[in-house]
Amino acid sequence: MVKPAFRLRKATTEDFSEFYNFHVHSCYHWLFNKEIASEEDNPFDVTFEDNYFFSKEDQQRLHHELINFNLNDFEKYLQWYRIFMIIVDKKIIGFVKFETYCKQFIIRSWAMHYEYMNPELLKALLETFETYAPKKSSVIQVISMGYSPARSLLEEHGYHAHTIPFFEKSCQKLPE
Repeated sequence: MVKPAFRLRKATTEDFSEFYNFHVHSCYHWLFNKEIASEEDNPFDVTFEDNYFFSKEDQQRLHHELINFNLNDFEKYLQWYRIFMIIVDKKIIGFVKFETYCKQFIIRSWAMHYEYMNPELLKALLETFETYAPKKSSVIQVISMGYSPARSLLEEHGYHAHTIPFFEKSCQKLPE
């Protein structure tokens, strides 16, 4: 089977408007959604519930930061994270945000337009993302609430739920 055609391009400040659209609309953050939502979902219509990982106050603060996200914040992201725009047929269809911390290579965020979320492309992207892990990394960690289809994809590729929302895979299992 032929791998789907895509490319990753390192994000620049010129990508802010595209990044912002994916960043603020929760329907694109498929690693966290129970089901793929529609583009019409309102990213600002949020209800706060008790959560194992975040308190209501944490969620409200994060929500406030999200809706006020600006170019200056994006420039800080570009300094702190490795962000790549995902491109298919010359169209930006999403982004991935990586971080390296204490020998962990972390896929911090992976947002994509829902029309492109087919299993073959997701698998090919995940395999490519893994090649970006620095050699000194001992594990690859993906931050996901573990809902289907995210959980299925991650488990098929050797990840296990460490503690939700963290899935991990040993770097020793990666092909060289």
